[in-house]
Amino acid sequence: MEVNGETVGHSGILADGEEVALDANATWLQEGTNRVNVSTDSPASGPVSLVGLDYSHGAETTTSATVQETTWSQTTNVSNTWPSARSNATATLPMNDRVVDVRNVEIRENGTTWEPVAESDYTLNGTDLTIELGDVAEGSTTEVRATGSKVRVEDGAITVLEPTTSSDTLDTRVRVDDAGPDFALSVDETIFGDRVHYAENATWGETTGEATITADGGQTLTLPDATAGAETSVQTWPIAVAPTAGEVTVTGRDGDRSEPGIAVTGDGNSEVEYTFVDAADNTPYVLYSKTKEIVRDSGMASSPITLVDDNSEETLVFQLDDGVASGSGSGSNAGGGPGLMPSGSAGGGFTALQALIPDASMLLLGLGGLAAGLVAVRRSGLVDEGTRGAAAVDTGQDVATTAGRLVERVLENEIVLGVVLLAGGGWLLTSGILPEQTTLIVSLSAVPVAMFLVLQQFDRFDFRIWAGSTALVGVLGLQTLAPELGEAIAEEAGVIIVVGALLLGWRAVSAWRAEANTPDNVTRLEINAEEDDDA
Repeated sequence: MEVNGETVGHSGILADGEEVALDANATWLQEGTNRVNVSTDSPASGPVSLVGLDYSHGAETTTSATVQETTWSQTTNVSNTWPSARSNATATLPMNDRVVDVRNVEIRENGTTWEPVAESDYTLNGTDLTIELGDVAEGSTTEVRATGSKVRVEDGAITVLEPTTSSDTLDTRVRVDDAGPDFALSVDETIFGDRVHYAENATWGETTGEATITADGGQTLTLPDATAGAETSVQTWPIAVAPTAGEVTVTGRDGDRSEPGIAVTGDGNSEVEYTFVDAADNTPYVLYSKTKEIVRDSGMASSPITLVDDNSEETLVFQLDDGVASGSGSGSNAGGGPGLMPSGSAGGGFTALQALIPDASMLLLGLGGLAAGLVAVRRSGLVDEGTRGAAAVDTGQDVATTAGRLVERVLENEIVLGVVLLAGGGWLLTSGILPEQTTLIVSLSAVPVAMFLVLQQFDRFDFRIWAGSTALVGVLGLQTLAPELGEAIAEEAGVIIVVGALLLGWRAVSAWRAEANTPDNVTRLEINAEEDDDA
């Protein structure tokens, strides 16, 4: 047997009814017509040889596919040539995993007119679109095309006029074919589904719509003013919003794309991560509340940068941190930068100074240090009993003096007390039960006490040496614990000057009143009284 010039055969005689299989090579086949010749050896005498031939070969299926991808849709076109007739044939088209809906499913046979496929004849199961084709004839060519949408249209219908093919930005022009009172676009399955969406250059007016983002990642752009036949471009703002619970609604935009902002509203009970997706690397930013005029959070960008606040109603703007903005809010310093301490007021004077008010543990430690200081002063002999009695002019000073006396009783033996303090302090600092900041405060507070005990024990106490070392440790500790103090004092310099002026004025008035109550001429009488034994 010869197939397109290539031969294969069998040597020998076949009996009546005997069969033999000859296997050709699939590579001998060619597109179009294939020629097969069969020949036998005829005997020298007698009838010629007769053979029967059953010949078949399996044709490879010819399939082609094209895919066009945009940010909002995927259009797939598949063509298939059937090598044999099929009953209840189906076609399966793979779709992008972001496709949430399918529209415009069409079919045609052997290059005829495209016909729509009924919705009952196709299903989208995950990423696979399966289409029922019915019966197909041998050698026929079936073409199927479908458009998958990555956007859900609620209470209406749209047509994409100018799709976005770039993966960097979104700018899709759409026409509203039908719009009900709840017309909206769900865009959470698109590549930009986490960024704030808005309408731009709409034919119905300046309304840009409202984007509602939920904790499960959903985002719905509501366009209540859209009407059938209207057009708009849907774009994204370079801020991604992710509430940890509930939802947050973006009602407007603020700033520009280098320092973008958004107006948000919600119930105020959910923490929200706000991400500036186009932030410059290694650049400090703050999340500034224009509504409250305070900084909500701050951090160093690593492109992007994520800062945290809640979903209460306010306008938030990402700003470059130039050190001018002050105050703080509910943010948790998610960006990793230096966070500002919380204040009790949204604005007004003393904002930075209020942030420096210590908590209860710091106040207790401070009182302990004050009592130790009073003991040191008293033991130094710089303040005698009469001086202390004159200085105790109010209840607070009396309490401090009493506390100093109690501590003095404990300090009778400096060596024993020193050992106890060092042992107890060492355990306290290494136990890990105190916060890092409190541990540092305890360590710093121990220095003046230790210095006092050492100087006293060796009878070398000098108040100037003790006070100088204490002041030096205090300055270094303050710089470590509150580096923003100098900044805060500078910001509130006006307030401090006013307070100082009032204090000086009060002292001047007090001095004037004291002088006014003193008579110009004072007559002094000395009366000597002696007891007369004769009286």
